[in-house]
Amino acid sequence: MKSGDAVAVDAREITVVVLLGIPFNDQNYERTGIAHLSRFFNVTVLDCNRWLNPFYASLVYRRNAYEHVIEIDSLQSLEAQLRFLQPGYAIDYILPGDEKRTIRALLTTLGVLSVEKRAGWCPHLSAKELVMHYLAINPISVVLKTLNRLLASARQAQESLPLPDIALVAGKKAGGPPAVARLSEIQIAADDFHQFWSEKRASPSGARTGAEAPYLLFIDDCIAQAKDYSLLGLPDPIRPDVYYALLNRCFLTAEKVTGRRIVVAAHPDGKAIPNYAENFGGREVVFSRTQALTMNTELILAHGSTALGFAAMNGTPVISLTNKALNASFKGPHIKAMARALGAPLLYMESDISDACRRPRVDQEKYKAYIDDYLRSPESTESQPWEAFTNYLREHSQAARSVPA
Repeated sequence: MKSGDAVAVDAREITVVVLLGIPFNDQNYERTGIAHLSRFFNVTVLDCNRWLNPFYASLVYRRNAYEHVIEIDSLQSLEAQLRFLQPGYAIDYILPGDEKRTIRALLTTLGVLSVEKRAGWCPHLSAKELVMHYLAINPISVVLKTLNRLLASARQAQESLPLPDIALVAGKKAGGPPAVARLSEIQIAADDFHQFWSEKRASPSGARTGAEAPYLLFIDDCIAQAKDYSLLGLPDPIRPDVYYALLNRCFLTAEKVTGRRIVVAAHPDGKAIPNYAENFGGREVVFSRTQALTMNTELILAHGSTALGFAAMNGTPVISLTNKALNASFKGPHIKAMARALGAPLLYMESDISDACRRPRVDQEKYKAYIDDYLRSPESTESQPWEAFTNYLREHSQAARSVPA
């Protein structure tokens, strides 16, 4: 055989590592592709949380039971494991920062192709809109100081973080131009897209929702108590006692106006919050059924959860809720941008939401644009999770290459 000749490689000879800088719970087991890719390839998780996350020891969560997990406590141990495993690909779930740049450089040195999944992208305000948003809330000196710090940090991250070798792109807003990968940009569909249509095929009438219709739906994103805040070193954007009092008052209004009860689509973080269900005034709280719950509801109340993509796919009306504290926090621009992208009314929880509940509306053009921009672009043909990347690995196998000494 001549040098350069193609070699047929068994898929099981391909080794993929998943670099984790996020908690390894059941949700992230699915998100990171391990459940799907391990059916075809050798997949090992290199869990870098204890090394990279100073808040990790205080996090409370249920760890996934996947067997092939190696704890990484330093850059040296990461390099040692990469040299031992000799993976062809590393799917990068390390949070932005200096360590991410160092890890990317190490992967390049060892000849391991870095893979970044650009899914779950969210609408955002432009720089000008962000300035105007905070100017309406704070003195100009505070706004300028905050924005200068944020822009400097973003610019530094953008300039110094090398592009991944391969980008898995879900939606037009997640892709280029400019380029988002050195070698390949693979069009995929977001996890929520796959979950929704899988449920739709399994239960076209929405019979498996876990709640008896009719009902209104609140999609909780744990906005007052999310564990992501401690992971990122951020304060809660609103006091929980204030938040739940306002939220339940909105629920009472919506229930009175429509004659429908509120069902809560619970956030996964709620499982680790003591007495989580009691925060919602005795209403039914359902875990792990958000995509199914959207199929039979008449109206959705929410803040800025990415699960609102389910509403766009199902054509369900949405009311976006905020308040003064949320609007002034780091969550404010995101909630505002999400409402605008969906064409949904954005209402303060202190206000009367009766009229919006009586006359819910849907902007079909904006829903279609949201799906194309953030869930699956028209160029993607992916019909199963991780299908496009699996096909790519089979076609571009690197199993025969060796890591340099």
